[in-house]
Amino acid sequence: MTFVGECPDMSKHTSETLRPIARRGRPSLVVLAILACGLLFAAPAHAYLDPGTGSTILQLLLGGVAGSMVVLNLYWTRVKAFFGISSDDEAGAERSETSE
Repeated sequence: MTFVGECPDMSKHTSETLRPIARRGRPSLVVLAILACGLLFAAPAHAYLDPGTGSTILQLLLGGVAGSMVVLNLYWTRVKAFFGISSDDEAGAERSETSE
């Protein structure tokens, strides 16, 4: 018998029965659908956006592009290897070795 405020006996549950409860990873489709409905059916705010707000949004966009370019530059060799593109230096070294 379980009293009010007392935790139930969890010893009878195995990891297999608790797996659906403990699922953490990617968000479920239900959460994404709720967020999409909230964005699609939002009421107009009738808010005033001054030029400073537009400037801030533009700065955020340009900063995101610049940050993406820096990250791409840092990982450029890995990106090229992922797509199977060899660099010109490697190709030139291979040609010079085979020509000798």
